[in-house]
Amino acid sequence: MTEEQPTPIPAERASASTSPKRAAAPEGVLKGERGIEAAQVGISAFLIVVMGFIAYSNVFRVPFQGLDLTLLRNQPAMHRVATAPQAFESLPAAPLTVFSYALNWQLTPERSPEFHLINLLLHLANGVLIYLICRRLVTPRLPEPLAMLAGMLFVVHPLTTEPVAYLVGRPMLLGADNVSMIAAAISLGCYAFAVAASFSLLLLPLAFLALDSVANGARAVAKHWRLHSLYLAGLLALAVAILASQTEAPFPPPEAASAVAVFSHLCLRFVSLALTPFHLTPLWPGLEALSTAWTGFGVFLLLVAAAAITLLFRTALGAALLWSLAALAGAALLLPAEHAHSERGLYIALAGLLLALPWLFSILTAPLARRAAGVAAALLVVAATWQTFVRVLDWQEPQALWEAAAEQAPESPTPSRYIAQYIGAASAPEQRQEAMAMAAEYWQRVLELAPDDVEALTSLGMALYVQQKPAEAAEKLEAALRNDPFNQQASLYLALSLDAGQSGQPDVAAARRAYQYYRRALELGPLPAELLGRAGMSRLVLGDFKGALPLLSVAANSQPESPLAATVQQLGRVAERMQQLEQQAQEMLAKNPRDFQAAALRAESKLLRGDTLGAFYLLDRVLHRAPEQGTAWALMGAVRARMGSPEAFLREWGGQQASPEAWRQLAQRTAGSGAWPAALSYLEYHAQHDPAAAPARLVLADIAVELQQPRIAEQYLHEAAEQRPEDPAPWLKLADIALAAKNTPEVQRLLGEAQKRNAPEEEIKKRSEAAGGVTPDAAAGPQRTIIR
Repeated sequence: MTEEQPTPIPAERASASTSPKRAAAPEGVLKGERGIEAAQVGISAFLIVVMGFIAYSNVFRVPFQGLDLTLLRNQPAMHRVATAPQAFESLPAAPLTVFSYALNWQLTPERSPEFHLINLLLHLANGVLIYLICRRLVTPRLPEPLAMLAGMLFVVHPLTTEPVAYLVGRPMLLGADNVSMIAAAISLGCYAFAVAASFSLLLLPLAFLALDSVANGARAVAKHWRLHSLYLAGLLALAVAILASQTEAPFPPPEAASAVAVFSHLCLRFVSLALTPFHLTPLWPGLEALSTAWTGFGVFLLLVAAAAITLLFRTALGAALLWSLAALAGAALLLPAEHAHSERGLYIALAGLLLALPWLFSILTAPLARRAAGVAAALLVVAATWQTFVRVLDWQEPQALWEAAAEQAPESPTPSRYIAQYIGAASAPEQRQEAMAMAAEYWQRVLELAPDDVEALTSLGMALYVQQKPAEAAEKLEAALRNDPFNQQASLYLALSLDAGQSGQPDVAAARRAYQYYRRALELGPLPAELLGRAGMSRLVLGDFKGALPLLSVAANSQPESPLAATVQQLGRVAERMQQLEQQAQEMLAKNPRDFQAAALRAESKLLRGDTLGAFYLLDRVLHRAPEQGTAWALMGAVRARMGSPEAFLREWGGQQASPEAWRQLAQRTAGSGAWPAALSYLEYHAQHDPAAAPARLVLADIAVELQQPRIAEQYLHEAAEQRPEDPAPWLKLADIALAAKNTPEVQRLLGEAQKRNAPEEEIKKRSEAAGGVTPDAAAGPQRTIIR
């Protein structure tokens, strides 16, 4: 403020409106900067803070919940000051508050007590500032502790519980700090900060006019017209800026009648909760019946009339009512309905209303009535403190809190959503499956009320995946992607569900579909190292060694002890093999451009690179010109398997080779690319046309052992044992796998099974000695004989 601008409270007015004792004190920005009055100010502020800490002493045990999880914990942009602007979209009406969240998280990440400490300190500061404002409004006939009573009642009022216990209530806390400083220090900059903390404070310059009128008189208001003009100009400029920054008008109801109904209901709700703060709920149940709206409209008219009449007599009641009405109007017009009608949406209006508390005492002239009112006020403060303490206990139990909110608003899916989010975030790793099962029930409730809710579909799919129900998870996740194709989580967990849905050996078709979603998730944003490894393995099943190598390398580097390190080393050798094949093929083609073997080498290199179609056309040309080429024939079988059509290969080229070695090479190449079912179909086709051929599953089990896939080998051996119950060969091979795993009890059991099937004694003895001289366990089940 420049020297030409008058102060909001001239020295003449201050001296005229104070007691002789106050007038004797040295003059300053606030009354009583020195001496006894300074001590009174300090003691009063101290008592306000003490009562606030008593009322909110248990707030530090309130966890993240509801919108706290959505806006703070689950939004990485809110975790650093440098990235805070990226989070403006999630809280567009409070950009300054976003910066405070980011700074808070950067200093104390994942710590809800520190967040609540900041909220509580802001709330206590608001109570002290309300006390300072009331000191300017106290008449000489009233004792100054009445101003302290207003600030004290504000900090312990149960209606203020939500802004302190619910971290998303900080916009109101931070905005009230700046607004109170405006009234005390007349700072235009603080007004701008207040609106940046919460847009709902936009209309409060109207209340500043009333405060100046009450404190200094109409002449002072006229004298301060330049200052008030700046506020009003700022109001218009900020309103234009807010409207320009919105893609849609921020007014929730499009029709005037609906706007009046919403605002009327808000006035009725405010008066009801300010006077009787019982049955509080964190969720606004929505507009009630039309008769309630008419009742609220009557309350609104009554408040406007009371404010107009009392302002004519320059009473604090008029300024308090105008402050509350301006705060309610700003909340109704510039905040979403759910936020405006919440308890935190009424915070600023309550701060204004309590400015009238000293005026209420001023109308009591009898000493006895004043003493009785003082005792009643003290009891009211104690009762409010206890009620607030109990209400904070409710916030410590999010599940019970939001279950109660669901009873208040049964048509809203929000309570079930918040409970499911809290259960998922608060569960320990060892209890994750149990917690996800419980969360899934609440997500299902959300979908009953909102069938197309993307978050519910995605989260339910994730919960089903954790419960090892991949088919059900995939169904929900696909529905989520139909409603939101850019949902990274849904794409990622759909890929994981498709991977988990593969039975036994890898399925090329399922792996190809899974990788499409892995790739989509990668396009939408970075993935953790572990999930990169899953995407790389999916790509590896498809035979794209070159495409899998960078994904697996990143995952292996982030997890040095992971088994992926061995896979990466193997892929490195495959990459060297690809380079050698390319070089060898180029040298052979340089000597003879029609060299079929060189063309087969190039096809093998393309296959390793994942270029299945390119390898197919090259091999097709080779086989039509030189069908006797065994390498090209085996490669074509692997290519056809990867394309999902092994039957087409058998129809066209199945009769070109007859030797068991050629069919084994074909199965090995096919299985090596991940197409185990196709490899089995090739060996079964050969066994049908060659009675001397070994059983297909036994051959494929040997191939699985060579490819270091013991679990797949065990699966095929068990299937072979079921097909040929009298054959001891599967049991002997299973014993070999158990020997390699150094599982002596399993070796003993498997040798017992082989012995019951009349396995050669030398084979039993050889494996028994390798296992340390164990005796085969022949106690299980009846012996099967050749006669049977």
